[in-house]
Formats: sequence, C-alpha cells, structure tokens
Amino acid sequence: MFAAEFIVQRILEGKGTLKNILEAEPKEMSSLREVLQYVVQGLSRCKPRLLERRWPELEQALRDAGVVSAADWEECLRICPDVEQLAKPAALSKLKEDKTWRVETGRDVALVAAMLPYAQPDLLEVKIKPDDLSKRRWAELVQRRDGRVRLELQNPADDKYKSNEDLLLPMLGTRFAWLSLRGSRLRAEELPSLLLQLHGAGVRTGGGGSTRTVVYGEGDVYLYIRDDMHPGGPAVPSDAELQAAYHRYQRLRGQ
Repeated sequence: MFAAEFIVQRILEGKGTLKNILEAEPKEMSSLREVLQYVVQGLSRCKPRLLERRWPELEQALRDAGVVSAADWEECLRICPDVEQLAKPAALSKLKEDKTWRVETGRDVALVAAMLPYAQPDLLEVKIKPDDLSKRRWAELVQRRDGRVRLELQNPADDKYKSNEDLLLPMLGTRFAWLSLRGSRLRAEELPSLLLQLHGAGVRTGGGGSTRTVVYGEGDVYLYIRDDMHPGGPAVPSDAELQAAYHRYQRLRGQ
C-alpha cells in the first residue's frame, strides 16, 4: 500500500511526529485505519526497535482511527500476528469483553497464541480440525496457556483416519477440563498407548477415578487422564463400542 510505505519512509527519515506526518484532521482519522495497520506491519519488518520507540503515538493514532474494541484490535493483530505491541491491547480488550476464548480456525490459534502472554481467560475452548492447525502455532499456544483448556479435535471432512499424536503430545504438563475425540477412528488396541503417552507427558484432565477412556451418547470418545493408573493398564472400550460410537457420530452429523 503506497500510503503506508510513504508514512513508514517518513518515520524512518525522522520527519517529525506521526501527527505531523499524517496531517489529518480528527474526523479524517477513520479513513487512515487500514493504512496505519500496514504502517505497523512495515515498521515491524524493517525496524522493530523503531516501532517500539514510536508505538505510543502509533497506538494513539490507531485509537483515533477507531481501533477500540477487542474485535478492532484482533483485526489489526491478524494483519500483524507477530507484533507484540498489538497483542497486548488486543488481549486486554478481549479479556474485558469475554472470559472464555474460543479457537475454531488456524488463524484463531495464531491470534490467541499471540495474546496469551498478556492475558489469560478463565477458559480456553478449542474446537478445531487437526488439518487446520499449524504445529508451530499450536505448540506456542499450549506453552503459553496457564489455565483450563477444553479441547475437541474433529475429523477432517474426508474422514480419513489420523492419530494426531503430534498435536496431543505438545501438551506437556497441561490440565484439561476434559479431552474428547469426536468421530474418532481409533481402535481399542491403540487407546492404551495414547493414554500412557499423554499420562507420561504430564497431561491431566478433570473427572474422578483412574486413567481410562469412556464413550458417551453422541459418539464422543473421552480421555480421562488422572494421576491414578490401574495396575493392568487403562480401561478402554471394545472395538464394537468404538465402532457404534462412530456410527452415532456419523448419524448425528448427517442430521
């Protein structure tokens, strides 16, 4: 964007304050909102230290341009997902508006991962298809989360089986309210190994009793990972029960 490049160049040349560079009346600031977002992006790429130094006036300019709500700051952060200066106001605004944060797309993962160092919601709900996840961003989100996570990994549209252990194992030391596999195609013989790996990695969930797998009404396979482990290994449903659960899931999804 030419206008943003021009402003970035003027800032790099030290041509006065941002207000003087913009030469905009208060009523005109809203028209510069997108331009300012790309100014932040440009500075973050070429001179991150200069961005840090000029951030107070850039932040005020963004606010004057109408960036006020959590959605406004998140829009800016989507354009510049690695800019810490945007992540903080986005996180604080979002927490003020909602104590439960929801993650449903890969872009949400990047957004929330960027915000978590600055604010922690009461509950983080993740309901997503594994194929939508960036492993790097997912690992960042898991490492930065301090609190409850509700995770639901959904099968991709083609229903091809994928174990997704590479997405589950980064959750070292994580405690979940509950952990379910919706539409799971895991076999009974595969579940103990998964439970043991997660247990050994420090993953824990709510619920009483020992580590086990339980099938519930809508076809969800719930993983209860507790400190206690049965001497004979974790209890798991039979293949027949898992197959019936998958068929229930398929029927409900087709409704």
